[in-house]
Amino acid sequence: MDGLALPTISSLLSLEVETLAKKSGLSFWDKVDETEYLSNFEVNATCDQGTPSYGYTSFVVNAKSEIYDSGTMIRISYNVNEEFPQCPENEALDSSQGQGLPMETIEKVLAFIAEKPDWSASFGPIQVVYKTVSIDGPPQIMHKPAVNPVLDRFPDIPEAFLPSIRLRSLRRKFDNNVAMNVDLVLVPEGDSTLHVLKRAPRLIESNSFASELLFMTSMIESPFVIRPTTMVLDDDRSCLRGYLLPYHPASSLWSVFRSRYREKVTLDSATCAPRSTENPHDPISWTLKLIWAIDIAAGLAFLHRQEIYWGDLKLNNIILCEDGHCRFIDYYPNGHSPKWCPPEMEKVESPDSQPEDWDQFIHQARTPERDVFSLGLVLWAIAEEVDHFQREPEFSAPQLSWSLRKGIPQWFRELASSCVLNDAHARPPSLVVYRCLASQLAHILSIT
Repeated sequence: MDGLALPTISSLLSLEVETLAKKSGLSFWDKVDETEYLSNFEVNATCDQGTPSYGYTSFVVNAKSEIYDSGTMIRISYNVNEEFPQCPENEALDSSQGQGLPMETIEKVLAFIAEKPDWSASFGPIQVVYKTVSIDGPPQIMHKPAVNPVLDRFPDIPEAFLPSIRLRSLRRKFDNNVAMNVDLVLVPEGDSTLHVLKRAPRLIESNSFASELLFMTSMIESPFVIRPTTMVLDDDRSCLRGYLLPYHPASSLWSVFRSRYREKVTLDSATCAPRSTENPHDPISWTLKLIWAIDIAAGLAFLHRQEIYWGDLKLNNIILCEDGHCRFIDYYPNGHSPKWCPPEMEKVESPDSQPEDWDQFIHQARTPERDVFSLGLVLWAIAEEVDHFQREPEFSAPQLSWSLRKGIPQWFRELASSCVLNDAHARPPSLVVYRCLASQLAHILSIT
């Protein structure tokens, strides 16, 4: 790949990867029951100037969990309630974990809907609006007429050169307890091989899913990314319902580290707080970590050579594959995660003035230097085996803490730290980071 290559993984390191995969395994997947009273939860919040102002909790009632589009879908919408601050709708909007409405509230809504047999829709879910109107009295629950079917539908099928399969022919076996739109499925008349299904949202929620699929399937072949294998369509093949990806049991690096630790590290512009307890597990071997770092730097350099500036490099989007290498998922340049963003992104989150063209403004904010900053945090997280951290202040240039792991070479610390410099132009290009990492691995292998 024009000078970019995946390192060789020895049989000994392969055994280590296999052990890690077993520990991570299905840690973040829940086996579905044959029939679930409530399932397929989705939570959404819309912000106004950075503050959640509107949201909804949707779910399916009495679905046959293995079969898609069974049961009745309910969508409960709500706005921020300034009159009653301590209310269920505000609790749902304020939740940093996206937990949606409390179950007690959902039960009240379902009981109310049960008495309204005429509340139905010719398409989409049964929609209601929930509002707290008194401290002790019943809430206000109003039927929300179906919105424009042009919006409340799934995306059109893109011109992607992929085989296709019907959604209802898949059998859902596990759902992800972290990402609500991701399941593990079996394909019809296939073997017992699990596949990852990423489900498409309705256009009213997001209009970028089809573009995401088309983008990923249009890229040149690469050993650094995981490509969709199959389009998933509606029964009448009229719309896109998702796409399939290969399943790798270890899942993301976030899952790998999360399955080993349950503590949080704080990075701020002054000092760093160490973990409160000792790690009960043996650390991952340094050579394997270095290979992962090379995989990731090579993948980023590959994207940058295509003039693709991602903007959302993080542990959750890096999959530890069965061959021991790390590869990217969700590499469509459309999102970002503030915790992994550089200081210059603060101006994008809170601009001094309203941009005339938001799309162009966001596009210009995607730069190789921004990706390299995220790369520096990823390198640090791999070396320290950190699954979760926070930045204080949020967009500060962090002082990386290296007190949690012994034996991390000084050159690696300096390289990662150079990637997260406050001055974007002082950060090294991704190709330089890759070459430095690769040369150090070659040196290690030459003396062993």
